[in-house]
Amino acid sequence: DHSMKSMQASQLVLLMDCLPNNDLREIMLKYGSRQRLFFFRGDGSRSVDMGRVRADLAAAMFLLSDRNSENHDSEDQITVLRALTARRINPTIKCYAQMLQPENIPLIINAGVKRQDVMCVNQMRLGLLGAATACPGLPALLLNLVQSISWRQSLAVSSWHQEYCEGMMMEIYSFQLKP
Repeated sequence: DHSMKSMQASQLVLLMDCLPNNDLREIMLKYGSRQRLFFFRGDGSRSVDMGRVRADLAAAMFLLSDRNSENHDSEDQITVLRALTARRINPTIKCYAQMLQPENIPLIINAGVKRQDVMCVNQMRLGLLGAATACPGLPALLLNLVQSISWRQSLAVSSWHQEYCEGMMMEIYSFQLKP
């Protein structure tokens, strides 16, 4: 059951075409024991694999690209194919997509993903770089707000990094600004 009635009742299914790395394994061990996180090996562009993970019952799907891919256009095409497969299996599914190239955004929109549900990595990276010219230090500030290091990692740094590492161990997850 992929219902999203509440955050506590939500289940997350990972469908990947490769084995998980050590960081993902750690997360899977932490949450997999509570019957909230499930891992399947397969391809989201194949109907058979989407059937195994019961995409027909899913409320939402996150289509993530391989940012380390050498061919970004090819990776975006795979993301579009996955969106088309998901929409064919479950026409009411809410899709969120990560694209690598801004010129490929119209393709994912034509596949049925709403524009506000598409995030383009290169577009965001270049926008942040442009904002840094007007406000130096902004990228470092934003990165430190959304990225943290573990307590174990902070022990491995030299003494002059200690104060910086204490700040990096604090991460903002979500907040709302009132108008």
